[in-house]
Amino acid sequence: MDRLMKPTIYDIAQKAGVSAATVSNVVNSRGRVGEETRKKVVKVMDELHYRPNLAASVLKGKPARTIGFFVPDMLNPIYMEYVKYAEERAQACGFSIIMCSTENDPQKERVQADILRQKNVDGFIITSKFQNEQLLQELEQEGFPSLCLAHERNEFQFDSVTGDDEQAGQMAADYLVSLNHINVAMIAEKDSLSSPGRITGFQKRFQELGKNAPPVFFAEASIERAKKVAKEVIREKKPTALFGGNDVIAVGIIQAARELNLSIPAELSVIGLDNTFLCEIVSPQVTAISMPVKKISYKGIDLLIDKMKSGRDVRKAAVYPPALVERVSAQKRKK
Repeated sequence: MDRLMKPTIYDIAQKAGVSAATVSNVVNSRGRVGEETRKKVVKVMDELHYRPNLAASVLKGKPARTIGFFVPDMLNPIYMEYVKYAEERAQACGFSIIMCSTENDPQKERVQADILRQKNVDGFIITSKFQNEQLLQELEQEGFPSLCLAHERNEFQFDSVTGDDEQAGQMAADYLVSLNHINVAMIAEKDSLSSPGRITGFQKRFQELGKNAPPVFFAEASIERAKKVAKEVIREKKPTALFGGNDVIAVGIIQAARELNLSIPAELSVIGLDNTFLCEIVSPQVTAISMPVKKISYKGIDLLIDKMKSGRDVRKAAVYPPALVERVSAQKRKK
């Protein structure tokens, strides 16, 4: 290493044979680090004359009072709403939010997490499309305060706050059946941990009502890609109604119908899920199953701060019910 360059935690980690996260925990006296590992890291720090570049308040042992928020897709408005309300609640509690755009990239998740831990961030909010499983395992092993927002990961001991995805799927099914729609299909978001519950609820409810389980197709959370899938589904299945697994997909369905010269809702009813602002700015406005984003965000911040302060090992989870918001994209079908 060039002597003119100051060593970083990555240099320490490489020479000590540990992760950058472990070095960060040793520097900040946080997390679960074995005594032998701690001594090895401290020895390498001394050899390389490493001095942590942290704020004076942190060096005095005071918390940074910051929370890292991983955002996988900045073009999906649901994540921006979660950030907005999480920041609102965090500020009221004396904390600040640092938003990290990861673009569904495991490597970017790793880089962002290591940088924030070096800055002594106090905890993380993990969203439903987080890809780096190894990093999550490290966070759990180190006892790093982390919260799953809008989804659950039962394989980890992280707190979680979410809307009831299965109930949301059931509500969409009930609503479409009440409008006499039987030949329906769902387009769900690919690789989202929220999708399985929404799919299960939707299909299971149709079966409980004595109907065939609707087919499910997948699209990435992009209007253009959802539109492409929707066109294929409409041409092949000729449904009277389509359920979009989130609002981005629902808008893609509407655009597909328009390009195929189908009238909404006269020829095709559409229902979305999340109830973001997208539902109100498109024409026709979209009927949607609404998730209580503000309640979920507020509760998430409360649980994370409680975890930071108490250091408790017991996992806590909260699930909130969705609600139907009727607009004009779906209507009753004549039998």
